[in-house]
Amino acid sequence: VTHMFWGLLRRFGRNERGVIAIIVALAFVPMVLATGAAVDFARASLVKARLGVALDAAGLAVGASDPNSADLQNVLQNFFDANFPTQALVTPTGLGMTIEGGEISLSASARVETTFLKIINKNFFDVEVTAKVTRETTGLEVVLVLDNTGSMASNNKIFSLKVASQDLIDVL
Repeated sequence: VTHMFWGLLRRFGRNERGVIAIIVALAFVPMVLATGAAVDFARASLVKARLGVALDAAGLAVGASDPNSADLQNVLQNFFDANFPTQALVTPTGLGMTIEGGEISLSASARVETTFLKIINKNFFDVEVTAKVTRETTGLEVVLVLDNTGSMASNNKIFSLKVASQDLIDVL
């Protein structure tokens, strides 16, 4: 009996009539699904990158604003909205900010609807990005390039240059 089974299996393996049609038919669904998944994953990755750029821009705007302002959430929202325009099949789901001392922690999330992966009941991807902005003034380097050539000797120019330079240093 096993000898007959192996003989039948060998004949089936050597038979080439209609093989390509069967292989293509069997491979069609996974190929379409893989291609669709690649498109959906690429879209989600692109949305995540754009979400990160928008969050970075909003974070820098908040970091440059007055830290005691009560309007920081509006600054965050306005800059985020300006840099993350409304897109088809993408819904922003959250924008958060916490401030602790000189550090601003930001987060943003969005829901990206799938197109091809709906076939396997995957209707959306949730993407999230985070960013941190540190407000810090550790010092300032200033370089002055001053003219001390002979032309500065007339009309008390060199004295005015010294006074102006000292005033700049005092202001900084």
